[in-house]
Amino acid sequence: MRYILLIIILIMIFLFRPLNFNDLQKIKDRSISIEVKGELDNPGIFQIKPQSTLDELMKELQLKEDSDISHLNLNQILLNKDVVIIRKVSPQALVSINSASVNELSSLPGIGLKIAQRIIDYRETHGFFQALEDLKNVKGIGDKVYEKLSAFITL
Repeated sequence: MRYILLIIILIMIFLFRPLNFNDLQKIKDRSISIEVKGELDNPGIFQIKPQSTLDELMKELQLKEDSDISHLNLNQILLNKDVVIIRKVSPQALVSINSASVNELSSLPGIGLKIAQRIIDYRETHGFFQALEDLKNVKGIGDKVYEKLSAFITL
């Protein structure tokens, strides 16, 4: 019984040892890579701190005059290898994926009545879309369809 207790204590000491300064420094110095493309003067891959928001990244970007960021959720926390697309201001009215009806959604390129209904079903089940890219979670919307849609939709 003493041996078992001794083994458990040794395991606890090993597992719950405090982090040393070098471990903390490695965690602090890490960065994540975010690719930004579209309507900006400095597209490319940006290195930012983990848990940074899109708003913090925007401070490093040089947007063009006709850049449209209205479709972006500036409070979104970015993850490693995320891709942010800055669109050009569109002269036509954009369709909100968070409030559009089946008819409005089905007027979009690549979206028929069935996929439009799936978008609404997804929205009702999971709540409002937090980012345009979340639309890819809807069955029938992959990268190709999303690329066609991205110029015509907003949150």
